[in-house]
Amino acid sequence: MLKTIGFWFDNARYTALAQSFFPALLSIAMAYNNPNFSFSLSIIALIGVVFAHLGLNMADDYFDYKNGDVNRREKAVEGMRIRIAKCDYLINKQATTKQLLIAIIIFLSLALISALIIIYHRGYSILWLILTTAILGLGYSFPKIRLSYRGFGELVIGIIFGPLLMVGMFFASCGEYSLPLFLVSLAIGLLVINIVYSHSVMDMPCDTSIGKKTLAHLLKSNKNRLIATRAFSFIPFFIIILGIILGYFSWKYIFVLISLPIAIKLYLSLRDFALDIPFNEKPKWYLLTMERWEEIQKAGISWFMFRWYLSRNLVTLFCLILIIINIIP
Repeated sequence: MLKTIGFWFDNARYTALAQSFFPALLSIAMAYNNPNFSFSLSIIALIGVVFAHLGLNMADDYFDYKNGDVNRREKAVEGMRIRIAKCDYLINKQATTKQLLIAIIIFLSLALISALIIIYHRGYSILWLILTTAILGLGYSFPKIRLSYRGFGELVIGIIFGPLLMVGMFFASCGEYSLPLFLVSLAIGLLVINIVYSHSVMDMPCDTSIGKKTLAHLLKSNKNRLIATRAFSFIPFFIIILGIILGYFSWKYIFVLISLPIAIKLYLSLRDFALDIPFNEKPKWYLLTMERWEEIQKAGISWFMFRWYLSRNLVTLFCLILIIINIIP
């Protein structure tokens, strides 16, 4: 049983949970001192977020595989593997599409149960957030809609894991809405967009081969793509600084600047990619963890994963700093 659970968590790309788990924890931390704060409802909502995220990841795999995109991607660019093989558990016959569909239903059902508990205790006003999230989440890869193939994927992900997730988590935790929380959610949303956007910039040859349009395609030139990278990487810091100046945030929020070196490193690394400068980077302690690095190097995709890890770790550290600030008096 544990082996089976681990198998599906691994295939659901649990390493990407940082873009949902830490923003959700940040919402809980910001609601912590509210007199209506509920620890139990916070945990239930957090569990729901995790299962929803993993379930939607697998749904993305399911629709891509059924559409034949996975096989076309594997053959792209003369067989060069742009990233770790998507749906390799289906390609290698470790699981069937029927088993995957069952896993998706189980994961999303657990998320639905969590949502129903929150609605029961907090009322129906949170329902619009849940429904909007579900519609955008499924529309991201659902046949005929496929927002991720029409240049809207990055925006959808940013809205889901920024404002929708964080506002919903805050409401689940304390039963209220908050303007400071919403401002923070905008900053986090941009950082989460940066994860998907950085991915799409490096994955353009494969995306082109399967007819997938991303924001990187729509921006046309490397100059425009780097402008977007600067915006997604640095505007979140300006939002926090502006919030401090306007009195929405404590002066302690300035400590998010500790994560600025990762943002700078990410921008410079993507600039090098755009200029075709050879990759020779290695993980460093201040860039946070980069799992399975030896395996990644052997697979020849360190140039890709290094930048993906940077974008993910930027979200993680940014959130962790704000979590600590909100919990510690």
